[in-house]
Amino acid sequence: FSKTNVDVGRIGCIEFTTQNDDLLRIDMVEIRSASHPLVRTMYNVHGTGLSTSHKKGATRLELCVQGIETYFITTKVLDKDSAGTDNHMRMIIHGASSTTRTGFLSYEDINTFRRGAQDTFIFPDLQSVHDVKCVTLLAGGGDKVIIEWVKVVSSTQQTKTFHNPNKTGLST
Repeated sequence: FSKTNVDVGRIGCIEFTTQNDDLLRIDMVEIRSASHPLVRTMYNVHGTGLSTSHKKGATRLELCVQGIETYFITTKVLDKDSAGTDNHMRMIIHGASSTTRTGFLSYEDINTFRRGAQDTFIFPDLQSVHDVKCVTLLAGGGDKVIIEWVKVVSSTQQTKTFHNPNKTGLST
């Protein structure tokens, strides 16, 4: 949706609140203002849902831009029966100076994490970690997925590929 109002300048965070007990899960927000037309992207890095029911989520959600780095993340699912999933995942990128968290590794209307497939996800406006050291994948469902490798590319850091030599599966 689009909301036209008074120009607020450069936007760094946005807050959502709810008064409804139905669960609403916001993955990401792309936002800009009249005086700063460059789109800024904010991610729901903890996967928090909005709801007045504390069993379902929280009544308040704040999303903020983490930085200016764009990461290209490619995953390769093992080519083996039952290695793929239709569940979502998120990632923590650990580096020499800091960590940054992605939103959900998924695309609307695209079946990701299929057996033997490679999927690439683009995450702008993340924090630069200054030399990627490792990644943590966070599974978002009970259906196991086996990721063979993950490649992290950015315009300012060396490309890194991380392998799963024991073919360890992920699920909640």
